[in-house]
Amino acid sequence: MTEKELLETFVKFEPISKGWSNDKKYRVETADGRRMLLRVSVITEYDRKKSEYEMMERVYELGVFTSQPLGFDLCDNGKAYIHCQDGLTARTLR
Repeated sequence: MTEKELLETFVKFEPISKGWSNDKKYRVETADGRRMLLRVSVITEYDRKKSEYEMMERVYELGVFTSQPLGFDLCDNGKAYIHCQDGLTARTLR
């Protein structure tokens, strides 16, 4: 799946220009109204970002008030990866 095809699966998507990373960030919404933060980055960051994502999962499972990690996968035929989390961060990045 390409980044464009992925974004088209959401009923709303809005680019976010704030933040410290070079990731492309989007505030997205599903057909049932669920809001999420979607991040797309270059594959060269995969290992580091995968470790960060796994740490987020552990922190969330401990009950720390943070965004729930929802998924981490490859896109654009392995040229990039996606990272999705619930809308808590999406709301705070406004």
